[in-house]
Amino acid sequence: MKKNLARAIARGEIFCINIDDTTIKYDEIFDPDLRDFYNAEAFPAYILDLQEFRKKEVYQPVLLGTECHTGTWHKDFQVIKLYWPF
Repeated sequence: MKKNLARAIARGEIFCINIDDTTIKYDEIFDPDLRDFYNAEAFPAYILDLQEFRKKEVYQPVLLGTECHTGTWHKDFQVIKLYWPF
């Protein structure tokens, strides 16, 4: 995920997030809460708040360690939320 997000940020691509919005009860082992996946270096908590996410100190850790490590925030970068079921 880190590599794909870094590429999208640097190249101005669209990064899609599929969110399960159903009321289905999951096993205790798996909780589909998006917050469980937050990681400053791969999936920042500000992923859905582009005003905060576009700050260099927030997005730069995602680029580090990838082929896009020398890149910057591309003006065309977007995050799209898809809610399941569609």
